[in-house]
Amino acid sequence: MSIYATMLWAGYYANDGLRKVGRDYERITRPLKWNEHGFAETKNGEIYERLKRACQSLPVVPFAIAGAPFSCLFLGLANYFQESRLKVFQTDIPNNPPERERQVRILSLNGCLLESAYSPYCGVVPPFDPVGRYQTRVAAMAHWIATREISPDVFVGQEFQDYRSQEAFVIEMRKYGFCYFILDRAPHPLFVHSGLMVASKRPIGDVSFLEYPYSDRIDRFVIVQQGAIQFTLKDANQKAIMRIINTHLNCGDGERVQEVRARQLQREVVPLFREGSLPTVLIGDFNFDTANASFKRSAGLEGYTNVCEGHQTWTNEGEHHLRGRQDPVQTENVDAILSNDLTKLSLTNPRVEKATTDNCLITDHSAVSATATLC
Repeated sequence: MSIYATMLWAGYYANDGLRKVGRDYERITRPLKWNEHGFAETKNGEIYERLKRACQSLPVVPFAIAGAPFSCLFLGLANYFQESRLKVFQTDIPNNPPERERQVRILSLNGCLLESAYSPYCGVVPPFDPVGRYQTRVAAMAHWIATREISPDVFVGQEFQDYRSQEAFVIEMRKYGFCYFILDRAPHPLFVHSGLMVASKRPIGDVSFLEYPYSDRIDRFVIVQQGAIQFTLKDANQKAIMRIINTHLNCGDGERVQEVRARQLQREVVPLFREGSLPTVLIGDFNFDTANASFKRSAGLEGYTNVCEGHQTWTNEGEHHLRGRQDPVQTENVDAILSNDLTKLSLTNPRVEKATTDNCLITDHSAVSATATLC
């Protein structure tokens, strides 16, 4: 194990106590009784269980506070020793070449894999809590992605921030034939990495990361090292045939946040999207509706078509099930798939599918997918 990897994991687990407090807090604030979405009531009753979990979490607080400085130190050292911010690797040698050389099925999903007190506010359980018949939400998500009616050749994810969840997800996806992976690890003593990741059944290459400037991030996302992962897909002869850009823009409401998203697109993403000789797919969580013509124009996306436009791709429905909210359920259209040249690369069979298993929501986003065909 390299010095970088050693420091990274030392920093991550130095704050494991703090994550435990976060998980216990989630459980204390979450409804515990059975409902049609599969969340279970304890045998001893809600009041007993909430008190027990509160008492269990309190002794951990001093250790969590004590571990925080060590976590910052180790993550800072990891940042110093790291070879690169992206972890790019192949786990297996595929036995069968792709049947459709000039067609690639691509699926994108915001996984909300945050091991912190944020999970219930996004309407999902922590990554390693059970969901339906599955022992963990990570396993449920991997199975759901890989067993779609139109199974993806390439999966791109957002909000895969938890290191342990990243590794568990890779293990699960290998079971379904995915063997090429890109993970953003970028350790930082204060800032969180982007949460972007890629899993592919086809060979990948020319991997790079574009980080959005600190000035083009806002509110709580200032601490998130947002950006875009770009990579190429290769054919059986190891020739690059298309390029894919996976991104996650700043979240939030209001005019100032919209201006930030416009800058992220106009200054960083769109020039990358337009450049180069390869046909390119831009995909991910945009956090805005591309049907807004004026904003689309200000962001530099005028003339490009989001094939998932007009479909609901995010909901806070899970919060109502998980935390007993009573206000109306909200929905938004915030995810997108675009091609930079429809004469060279067409996007067909667009789909928007709610990610559920056993009537349980796996995440707060729907998956968006399409078949990219070289013309």
